[in-house]
Amino acid sequence: MLPFLGRTLPCLTLGVATWAAEPGQPSLSLVPGANVDVAPWGERASWDNDRDAGVWWEDPRDIHRVVVIFADSPPAPGKVRLEWWQSQWPEHRIPRDRPAGAGESGWGHLGDLYQGRWREADADLQAAGKTWTYTFRPLGEREFRELKDFEAEYRTTMRLRLVFDGRAAKIETIEAFTDSVWRSIEVGIEWNAGPTGARICDGDLSAFNGYVEALAPLMSGPGGSGVGITGLNQWKSSVRDVPDGVRCRVWFTESPNVNTFDSTVVTLRSASGSFSFDPGALARGAMILTPMHHAAVGPADQILLEHRKRTINGAAGWSAFEATAERAGTNSMPTLYARVFDEPEQSLARALAEQPPKRGRMYLPVGLEGGRQRFGIHPDGSVFCVNDRINDPPGRDTSRRTWGGHRLDYSFNLPKSAPAKRWIEDDCLPIQQTEWEHEGIRYSQTAFATRLDPGELGFPDTQADDTTVLMVKIAGRNVAQEYKPAHAGLSLRVDGRRVPLGLNEGVVRAKLGDAEVIRALMEGQGQANPPEVNGEIRYFGNMPPGTDGFIVVKIPFITLDKPDEIERLRNLEFDQEFGRVKRFWKSRVAASTQIETPIAELNNFYRAHVSHLLINCGREPGSDRLAARVGGFSYGVFGNESCMMITDLDRRGLHGEAERCLDTFLHYQGTVTLPGDYSSQDGIFNGAFGWEQGGYNQHHGWILWAMAEHYGHTGDRAWLARNAAKLVKACHWIARERARTRNLEGLRRIERGLLPPGSLEDIGDWRCWMSNNGFSWWGLNTVARALADIGHPEAEALQAEAAGYRRDILEAFGEAMVRSPLVPVRDGTWIPQIPSEVHRRGRTFGWITVTLEGPIYFLRTGLMAPDDPMAVPIMQDFEDNLYLSERYGYSWESHGAQWFSRGGISMQPNLLCSPHPYLLRDEIKHFLRAYFNAFASCYYPDTQMMCEHPLPDLGDWRGDHYKASDESNSTYWLRLMFIEDDRGDGVLRLGMALPRAWLADGQKPAIQRASTHFGPMALRYESRANNGSIAAVVEPPTRRAPEQTLIRFRHPEAKPIRRVELEGQPWAKFDPDKEWVELPKAEAGRPLTVVAFY
Repeated sequence: MLPFLGRTLPCLTLGVATWAAEPGQPSLSLVPGANVDVAPWGERASWDNDRDAGVWWEDPRDIHRVVVIFADSPPAPGKVRLEWWQSQWPEHRIPRDRPAGAGESGWGHLGDLYQGRWREADADLQAAGKTWTYTFRPLGEREFRELKDFEAEYRTTMRLRLVFDGRAAKIETIEAFTDSVWRSIEVGIEWNAGPTGARICDGDLSAFNGYVEALAPLMSGPGGSGVGITGLNQWKSSVRDVPDGVRCRVWFTESPNVNTFDSTVVTLRSASGSFSFDPGALARGAMILTPMHHAAVGPADQILLEHRKRTINGAAGWSAFEATAERAGTNSMPTLYARVFDEPEQSLARALAEQPPKRGRMYLPVGLEGGRQRFGIHPDGSVFCVNDRINDPPGRDTSRRTWGGHRLDYSFNLPKSAPAKRWIEDDCLPIQQTEWEHEGIRYSQTAFATRLDPGELGFPDTQADDTTVLMVKIAGRNVAQEYKPAHAGLSLRVDGRRVPLGLNEGVVRAKLGDAEVIRALMEGQGQANPPEVNGEIRYFGNMPPGTDGFIVVKIPFITLDKPDEIERLRNLEFDQEFGRVKRFWKSRVAASTQIETPIAELNNFYRAHVSHLLINCGREPGSDRLAARVGGFSYGVFGNESCMMITDLDRRGLHGEAERCLDTFLHYQGTVTLPGDYSSQDGIFNGAFGWEQGGYNQHHGWILWAMAEHYGHTGDRAWLARNAAKLVKACHWIARERARTRNLEGLRRIERGLLPPGSLEDIGDWRCWMSNNGFSWWGLNTVARALADIGHPEAEALQAEAAGYRRDILEAFGEAMVRSPLVPVRDGTWIPQIPSEVHRRGRTFGWITVTLEGPIYFLRTGLMAPDDPMAVPIMQDFEDNLYLSERYGYSWESHGAQWFSRGGISMQPNLLCSPHPYLLRDEIKHFLRAYFNAFASCYYPDTQMMCEHPLPDLGDWRGDHYKASDESNSTYWLRLMFIEDDRGDGVLRLGMALPRAWLADGQKPAIQRASTHFGPMALRYESRANNGSIAAVVEPPTRRAPEQTLIRFRHPEAKPIRRVELEGQPWAKFDPDKEWVELPKAEAGRPLTVVAFY
């Protein structure tokens, strides 16, 4: 059996069909170059009470011709119609002529069996007795007349059927021909005993989208082979010192569509290890070397040639496997995964230096904690606001947003040149500062958001629908030695249309039709002359040397029309509000966990992220509940990403804010379904008072996990008991839905025990995605453990359900792995791949499905142990084939030369958990590289923000910001360098991944007021490496003691620890090789001082 995930896989053994076998031999002789009938790899079905008969496939096929052979006399042609299932195609099409899937094309949809409709085919029918042949007419003639530039004479579909006026006639065969053609190759497969010295290799071959024939022992003649052919494509074999194998002819497909799903996959199932391969790769010259299976696959003549060399040279044990391995070792580079071990430890400085330069700057969002009215400040000083969720749910602000459009853009007639300086206050507060130097005038702009309504900033005073005011101060100073003209002003566009402005006693009004509405208050001081008003308000003047002038603009989000409000706006004094807002945000940063590193950018960003979280978490009108919006201006509550934010609030000790976010999911449980083939929405976590978005099927599992994490960080047994019934209901939804798939047969048998098909992330195709199931299990498992901690009566049953679900996921995707062709890595070997969708035999389409939602989550969620035999192949595949690739990541051609600092990340670098599996495997160099590269690719220092996507390429940005969810992952990974406490094994690991450079002599990295699963704690290092020691002070958790506490001392030169002192006394519990020191159980609140000596 092939080792997988710490267990063995089901396989097809002699006489026992565990999985449905592929079609055996073709009914007719195959002809090279003939078109391929793909119907044998679909499944016959009827959808309309025996009035129809057809076939369906697991993936879309480009069908050009359909041939139907009736068993008896056929009905009249007018009483039968051919229909095809139209889902995404042709409105959304995957290109046929070029590889696609990276960048913007990664959002492509393939379609599914659930969302779509049957369409009558516009086809010519040639009826010859019992044989009817349908040939499709151009798509645009009748079916899609609006697609004038796409005259396809095929239909891309997952279903075909004949529909009859009455009961369906009996059909002998349905053939569905694509434009793929048949080719053939003689294949040799060799296996050896491997390290065990002996193996039983009984097995069989089958093909998907192809055929295997003429199976024979690899070597014929006396003593040539010990293989015994026992049946159709089956054999018996045992090997000890001498390798053995089989040869056969494989018919495989060749397609003009580079993104076809017609590709042939040959599967070898054996008691000693099962795998699949692509015979087309062999025809293109590949030799497949798979050390995991101790096998080599190639063109039969090449495999036999190596055997003859062994025979001629008398080299006992010499084999095609060893010959291929020798060539690979000579001609290939190491894998990128392996090369990282030999590189110096990554640093942020190197990652930033080796990233492409940023090609633009991002806007800064500003708003109130808990508010829903926000402004954005562009790098050029212009500002904007949008109607984003102001109407729903309705509040006091809804009817007062009389803008005359959806978006307002204000400009201040500032210099068009790029700013000379741009930063945020204290490098961490949401107060924008910008300076320009232009023709002797130094212009500056300060902008921030404040509250118009009486009361304090923040909870509990600030309500969701309180009026937010953007305060803008624009100053000019003549830094020249002579008079210089200066200018500033105000203009407005609504949805891109210029709107005339008027000014009267400092009140700016906009003309909307016959009405005038207040848009701002404006005043000038110093050297600012009275303004000109001509649809735009313009201040200008000729400034003497060394003089100053400024204007202040106060922009309310809503339209003010009440005298008391206008008077309050007048009374907002800029400097006073600046001080109030600055004090407020400084206090919020100070109340959170503090991290200090030697790197200013990391320190600043970690502090700045507090405001990003609190501004994005909008309050529900009339309630204390919060909604963790993942973006500032368009993105709503995406359950999975919102939970990244919520758990970061908990990790920072902001438990009240986290709880109010979770209260939203609890309150609206079951109100909003998930898009999928589900029987009910009872128990689903997704609703968020109308702000929910995306419908990602993984939302439910993530929210369950965040509930368990909140309990882990707070230990609040009363909170958990109070909400246990809702959590149990959410777990029962998973159990109930996956029970519906337990008895599936045929092509859907592989779905057994999984959730029914549903959408994935931004990909709306309903399928059995790995990440949907993985995260649902994750949430179920962690909640079951939390409930067990308080002795809940349902806990034991839920833990059993979680264990069964894990087995089903591993079995299903273990089989999917076996059915997927091996993939090459850079060292010349081939490794297994685990597809992201259970029906796929190999890669599906696009970087989102393959990379962003790929099998790396087996490690992250704990479905797979970090030391599982498949863990390394997963990471090798991501590093060599996905992160830097033309179809699933950033282009190797463009970025391969800088692979170290541009690899290890996806096209949404801080959403994918790319660093985390390396930490679980204790591969710290890899962890730090992935973390720093993700940070550097997205970080914008002038706003202390991260972009969502560096797209269309590294150096660019796109998305909605603050993208607080992605940022929360980054701050989590930074925290993991200091504290790792959430594996569920009772171990507290400290300093596990601190960069060695951070413990150079004199450095003092620290984390203070850190929330953990064991309670609040602190950790401070002080390096005296030049004097041979590094000290750490640990303030242990205050709620409960870990089962084990380990602290690591990563010496800057990787020197081994010679001795350790604890509280000034010798301490023997340390591992000099792994750099761990085991600490004793300590009293809560009593610091421990540990010193490692070198």
